[in-house]
Amino acid sequence: MPNHSETVELCRQFVNHKWKIPNHSKTDAKRFHKIGKENARTQSIVAFRQKLSTKHPHTLRRASESDDSSKYP
Repeated sequence: MPNHSETVELCRQFVNHKWKIPNHSKTDAKRFHKIGKENARTQSIVAFRQKLSTKHPHTLRRASESDDSSKYP
């Protein structure tokens, strides 16, 4: 059984190893979480548009043919 000072030293080493890793701060975690959320959102939008284009192709055709103003006055 280690004495108190050894225990404190072991805890300090463990904490330094676990939390003092460079470029792994709380803000980085938040940033990565935000990036992950944005990626998931864009992926779901892309999947939604693909589903639309297979099921209801006419809904997306208007957006792609917006330059033809004569068709849709």
